[in-house]
Amino acid sequence: NAIGAAVVPLTPQHTDSEWAEIVADSNPSWVLEETELSELAQSRGAELPECPAELGETDPALIRYSSGTTDGRAKGMVISHRSLVLTFWLEAIEFGHRPGALLLCALPWNGAGGFFVMRSLSVGGSAVLMRSFDAASWWQLALEAETTHALVGPTLAVRLVSALPAAHVRLTTVCS
Repeated sequence: NAIGAAVVPLTPQHTDSEWAEIVADSNPSWVLEETELSELAQSRGAELPECPAELGETDPALIRYSSGTTDGRAKGMVISHRSLVLTFWLEAIEFGHRPGALLLCALPWNGAGGFFVMRSLSVGGSAVLMRSFDAASWWQLALEAETTHALVGPTLAVRLVSALPAAHVRLTTVCS
């Protein structure tokens, strides 16, 4: 966003036709894959152009695509910088995220996972991200990292409950 661009997150869970439809609809200037993002982060953004103009709080920051349940076509929802920041802060208050909180996230970044991570980071917390879910690995990470908050989907929550560890985990909030 420091370059004046809105983020359009896509994941490997999107099908080829969904990718094509979203790319055609959003008409991106760049398409960066995970490895490129990692390289870009390590170079500290040296390859990015300067921001073309002052960014306003109502300028687009993110375009999230729906699942397309009404007519089968995904729809882009434009979210402003102001909306994102206020959402992160209000949800951080609601879910008890504070400086020093540690979130363990096992959901994709393009949806609730990204919002949960950003809300934690926006108030001085941190996050541990899982690429893929396995209940035993999840509990191990939660114990080792001393996780305080967690986000899992309903199916993952059922798997976690059926694999409860003997050790005490210091979770204050688990959202499903």
